[in-house]
Formats: sequence, structure tokens, C-alpha cells
Amino acid sequence: MKLEDLGWNAYFAEQFEKLKTEDSFAARVSVVEKEAFIISSEHGVQKASVSGNFRFAALVRSEFPAVGDWVIVRENPVDDEQTILAVLPRKTCFSRSAVTGKDRLGNAVMSEQVLAANLDYVFVVMALDNDFNLRRAERYVIAAKSSGAEPVLILSKADISPDVPSLIAQLEKACPGVPIFAISKFQTSTLEVLKPYLSKGKTVVLIGSSGVGKSTLINLLLESDQAKTGESRVGDGKGRHTTTWRELFVLPGGAVLIDNPGIREIGVWTPSVEDTFADIEALANECRYSKCTHTKEPGCAVLAALKSGKLEKKRYQNYQILAQEAGLIRTQMSNKIRSKIHEKQRKQGNAKTRK
Repeated sequence: MKLEDLGWNAYFAEQFEKLKTEDSFAARVSVVEKEAFIISSEHGVQKASVSGNFRFAALVRSEFPAVGDWVIVRENPVDDEQTILAVLPRKTCFSRSAVTGKDRLGNAVMSEQVLAANLDYVFVVMALDNDFNLRRAERYVIAAKSSGAEPVLILSKADISPDVPSLIAQLEKACPGVPIFAISKFQTSTLEVLKPYLSKGKTVVLIGSSGVGKSTLINLLLESDQAKTGESRVGDGKGRHTTTWRELFVLPGGAVLIDNPGIREIGVWTPSVEDTFADIEALANECRYSKCTHTKEPGCAVLAALKSGKLEKKRYQNYQILAQEAGLIRTQMSNKIRSKIHEKQRKQGNAKTRK
């Protein structure tokens, strides 16, 4: 398999030239299981692990390889397991926040968990049954936009919903500007409507709750039932009926598709929610006070819109929740930068002492 078949392009080639060593080659991470990796390259599908130097230099878990990452690998002709030396700089990165502990004051400490890297599109799959949830859609879209990739909303099980146009209208209002497609496993037109996003060299990740039809969609895009049995995934060939880890497929048309285990809720890893709530941000610009919290201040345009019915109450409440999360992430990011600088200085100091 050529690297171009896995999404390799001029950007990654340039980064590789800067970092490669004499006995190294480039590969893409296709499966991650804790700290074991499956990589795909011109050498085929191989097992890999990170080097000791990589482990020592990595300051946070998010720096470890994720599915979709391009990595520099040291060739090991003797051992079946290859060694990952470095991760090439990511063009985009879909992440979520995860609670990893508490600080001295008892406040939650958040960290970044990378779900997939180097994406062009994030397919947010939501079923038109009990899974349909506008507030969750807003959250997913915020996470997708913060990744640097373009979100696309896919409404599965359209054949069982009697009110598809109304639900699409609600989503268009909640997530303005985001492409929306309602599909059914019985509709052969699905391939055509999604074709513009699945050209050769593009990478797409599927995000959504368990049971929304992601595997059915993958089978449709693969034009077979391979996602169900795992017969030709880019990985170790083991079959199963439910996605339990992230994995990478190459579609017949040349696009790369990353499947993801079902996620009911996602903690956003972003310092801002302005893009998804542009209507509320526009109202906020009309508030009397520049630092208005939109909770009780006089002259608040957001509260006025809420009172008049111009702004939906549930959308306002979700905005407040997500804005608060974003504020926490801004603080965490600032602390993370300071911690990384301190930790790097500490490690450099220890290295000098050992010499």
C-alpha cells in the first residue's frame, strides 16, 4: 500500500523530511490499544510501540500517537514490533476533555484526550429515534469545529422517522451552516450525497452514540459487510460486532475513514463556543456591560431575548453550560503551557546532571 492511499500529502512529506533519521520510515497509526499500536505503511501492517526516548520526552498523554497520526518509525528487520520515534505535527486533532484528578482546592483537573488526528471532516452521526438530541448535536459540533476539521451532521434511520423535515429544521437552527444529511440503510443515494466528502486523500472520522448506525454506514461506504466482521480493516484482522476501539479503513473511492466507539456525551476541549452560538454572541455584543455573564445583569440583551421568546431557553442553558466548560478549558490550557515549560526545564536539568 502506498502512503498516498493512507492520506499522505505534501504537508506530511515536508514534516517528515525535517525529522527523519537514516533508518526510519513514515507510517500512519490505524489502531491504538492502550500503549500498543498498529501502523500501516509501504511495509504493510505492523505492530509498534513508542521508544524509551519518546516516552521520556512526552509531557502529557495527548502527545502519544492517536489513530490517524503520522509517525516516524525506526525500521526493525529482526523484531516483528517496530519502534515509533516521533509523531509528525498534526494538521487537525479531534479531542475531548477528561477528568484526570483534582487540584489542591478540590477542583476537577481536566486533560486532553485525542480521539483522532489529521482529519478533514467529522461525521457526527445521530439517529432519528430516541437518540435525537439538539443539545448533544451542539456539543458535538463545537468539538468538531475546535478540531480544525469540518463538521457534517448525518441523521441515520431516516426511514423510521415520520418528521424528518421538522427535525432537520431544528438542527439547522441549532447548528447553523453545518451540512445535514438524512440517510437510511435502504437508500443507495447515500453514497452520492456523501461523495464530495470522500475523495481520495481525505480523512473522515465517525462520531456518535452506540447504536446510531455507524457500522451500517461504514458497510455502505465500504460496499460490503466488512465493518461487521472486521475482515479487511487496516489492523490485526480480528472480527467483532461492536466497535470497541478506534480503527482506520480505506474506502473504495480512496478516502480514509476512522470509526470510533460510541460516545453518549463528550466533554469539549475548546476555549471558545462562539462559532456554534453566533446568535447568542451577537446578542451579547448589545449588552450594557462588556463583561456581562448573561445571568442577572440589567441591560442584558441575551436575557431580554430569552424573556421575549426570541432565544430558546434550552439553547440558552446549553450555551451557559458549554461557555462555562470552555472557560475552564482556557484556564487548563494556560496551566498546561506553564506546566509543560516547567517540566521540560526539569527534564533538561536532570539530563545535564546525569552527564
